[in-house]
Amino acid sequence: MFTFIGQGGELLSTTLRRAVLAVVLSSLAGCASPLPKSLQQDLPQAPDLHTVLRVPPAHIGERVRWGGVIIKVENLATGSQVEILARPLDAAGRPTVTGAALGRFIAHTREFLDPLIYTADSEITLTGTLSAPSSREIGNFLYTYPVVATEALHLWSPRPIRRDPPYWDDPWYPWGYPYPWWRHPYHPY
Repeated sequence: MFTFIGQGGELLSTTLRRAVLAVVLSSLAGCASPLPKSLQQDLPQAPDLHTVLRVPPAHIGERVRWGGVIIKVENLATGSQVEILARPLDAAGRPTVTGAALGRFIAHTREFLDPLIYTADSEITLTGTLSAPSSREIGNFLYTYPVVATEALHLWSPRPIRRDPPYWDDPWYPWGYPYPWWRHPYHPY
């Protein structure tokens, strides 16, 4: 255990030690990742979605860590199926917003996922094992979906909406005029 000694050589009080410990622990907790441990680690040998889409049956049983945007959720008697538009993951494991989509896949979970919580356009990251692919129609096209038997998943909170300040062709913005009800004489309002 650490001993804290003040300037005069006396031991600091236990309340001060507890306060220092609380500050250190809270600062360490602020650095924690929102992802569960099982989702934080990248799987170096895992195939990417393009590789699996070429020959889906060849990759059955391999573990993957994928993510993307939810298209829809179906609840079945055996669990839930989430159709996901895959996106590349950033360094934190969150699906990126920019760039092209990689394709679609289905995540199968054994638990019930509420469609009002797991809504369309929500971002999700998951790990699991590839199982037998499933073919479904998208419009008139028959698409073969890779299916992931999910081990762990994380639903990301919505990204904050970036709002730019309103632009006025006015040299006084954002300070305004001396009185807000006065009109500028050179603006045709």
